[in-house]
Amino acid sequence: MSQCTFTPTDSVNEQQFGLESQHSNHRADSTLTPGRHSAPSRALRANLPMTTALLNDLTRLSRDAATAQRAAGGLLPAAHWDALLAALVHHLPHVDRATLTLREGAHFRVHALCGYPEALRGVHLPGFTERAWYGGPDAHWHAGHPRTLTGRALQARLDTIEASFGPLEHYEVLRECGHLDTLQRNTLVPLALNGSVQAHLNLDSETDAGDPVAPVPEAVLNLFTCLLEAGGAGAQSLDLPAENRALRVIAGLSDLLRPLQDPQELLRTGLRFAASGFGAQAAFLAGPDRIKSLTGDLTLRYSGLLHVQHPCWTQVGLQSASLLIEPFGTQHLILAWPSAPPALPLAATALRGIAERAQHATLRAQEGQQLREARDQALEMIGALLEARDLETQGHTQRVAQLARRVAQQAGLNTQDTEALYLGALLHDVGKVGLPDHVLLKAGPLSEEEWAWVRTHPRLGHDLAVRIPNLPTGALDVVLHHHERWDGGGYPMGLSGERIPLLARLFCVIDAFDAMTSARPYKPAWTSQHALKALQEGAGQQFDPAAVRALMQSKRTVE
Repeated sequence: MSQCTFTPTDSVNEQQFGLESQHSNHRADSTLTPGRHSAPSRALRANLPMTTALLNDLTRLSRDAATAQRAAGGLLPAAHWDALLAALVHHLPHVDRATLTLREGAHFRVHALCGYPEALRGVHLPGFTERAWYGGPDAHWHAGHPRTLTGRALQARLDTIEASFGPLEHYEVLRECGHLDTLQRNTLVPLALNGSVQAHLNLDSETDAGDPVAPVPEAVLNLFTCLLEAGGAGAQSLDLPAENRALRVIAGLSDLLRPLQDPQELLRTGLRFAASGFGAQAAFLAGPDRIKSLTGDLTLRYSGLLHVQHPCWTQVGLQSASLLIEPFGTQHLILAWPSAPPALPLAATALRGIAERAQHATLRAQEGQQLREARDQALEMIGALLEARDLETQGHTQRVAQLARRVAQQAGLNTQDTEALYLGALLHDVGKVGLPDHVLLKAGPLSEEEWAWVRTHPRLGHDLAVRIPNLPTGALDVVLHHHERWDGGGYPMGLSGERIPLLARLFCVIDAFDAMTSARPYKPAWTSQHALKALQEGAGQQFDPAAVRALMQSKRTVE
């Protein structure tokens, strides 16, 4: 271990913080020297009184720190680091708060802070998000070059990190305790030992006056680096090529999963990609029974790495397996290797990210279902209100809506078109709200003038329904075109054949069947057989023959 070159004195002068490059108080060949500028900078000369006071404070604090470190026999206690950060915040211009994060394997841990809530201390930050927070080339990071972000560029960097790596556990804590939403300036200084970054010094401000950033005096950084080395930092370092490959896997995983909405599809796709990217020999989405078959009698109640020996693993060429496990409800996401991979912490982060994305997708799906149910109930109420005005058609809306679901299944419609047909059925006669009572409630035959009124209800209904947010186009087609005829003799547009939208052609048959099998003041209800025969006779004239076949098949299935 090289010797610390920061020597506490009673006072400091220009030589002690690099203003006289030929007489610097640190050795040029020291492995602790971060390699920053040796010539005086204009900003540093301008802040000479501030820097002198800061170094005097740090000189005093370093004595206490050295004593505490010797007593602790290792890493400097957090309270002494807090005091050092407080000196920086007090003396450096445009700095309101500060943190020091120490590297621990694949993570950085918030070890010291000034100006932040105590809840932030001890938070573990993944190494890949910390590296992304710094940005810039690897060479600059390892050389300890400071990086400053301000204003929109700073917030854009935060947004990019969250978008790239998905929801991670520490984001919520950082947002709440790290005041990220109000952060306007951040200077991040990597502190490196023997070419490996072991800590991040963050100097933060809630204001950005546009003033140039004064550099942190080199003697200050030298002191911090000395204290880190004396505490044993630098004993661990990651395999950087492996880490970079793993980071690319995580970034690719984020891009792959972002458009997916179905939770199960998201889980399957994410597992396959993670298994390939991290070289896992097997990947599983396992329920309770499958878990028991994979691990024997072990009951899993945690996430992490588990080493197991079980006969089932011989099926995939493993005598034993290292399992990385992440719970998801009653299921578990599992990646398996013959032995733990080098990038295990990043693989765990990826697996956790998959589970968290799937959880968010599940919540969105549940919320969407609740909204759809509320919407459907509102539309059913509209149908009931119309029927309350026109007692002849009571129950018609509910009957055609339920029949629409069955016909959609027989017609091979997908989920979206099935929903659109159902919603169109609920709303198909909403335009009748605009018909006068003497037309809508007339018991006898309608005059030509009255028929002209009736023919307006599809357009009026469409004009009303189009105002409903997110109503599918297919549902609007049903409302507008459910009185068109296959031969072109219908209304309101006189469309024929396949020019009539498919869902409207299907609903024409559904609507007619219910009208035939319902009693009216002017006719009794027909039997289903009588109505089906009439539909067959009208196929190719009034009705789409394929739509008639779909309805007939749906009735046979039920009966």
